[in-house]
Amino acid sequence: MPVFSFDPSKGMETVAKKVTELANEIESGINFEIGGFSPRVDIEEDDKGLYINVELPGMEKSQIKLSVSDDNVLTITGEKNKEEDDGSRSRIRTERRFGKFKRAFALPENIDRESIKAEFNNGILDVILDKKEPEKLKEYKVEIL
Repeated sequence: MPVFSFDPSKGMETVAKKVTELANEIESGINFEIGGFSPRVDIEEDDKGLYINVELPGMEKSQIKLSVSDDNVLTITGEKNKEEDDGSRSRIRTERRFGKFKRAFALPENIDRESIKAEFNNGILDVILDKKEPEKLKEYKVEIL
């Protein structure tokens, strides 16, 4: 009769790691990943703006689309096509990802949607989102009767 051993502490370590990752995602805003692969993203911030860098090796600028919705969600979509296989070689290993992707990020309210800039160089998409000055609250004098 086979003997099986069970160590619950090994499984708990993995669960704790996943819960921490989930909490970090929630803390940093909404992040959706949909599609055949998920490009890696770095997000940085300073007093002037928010900076998003997306790794998209092997892609052309024409294969990428950026949009911002009225509810301040930045969406990056595209499709990375697989090279045509002429059949002369047999694949031993494939680690690169291909297909459609969609990444969406909830932006803070202080982003100036009118001034968003994007550059694509050497497989890196750099998106620059300027912050806008907070609106000064108007004060209205109310006459007491």
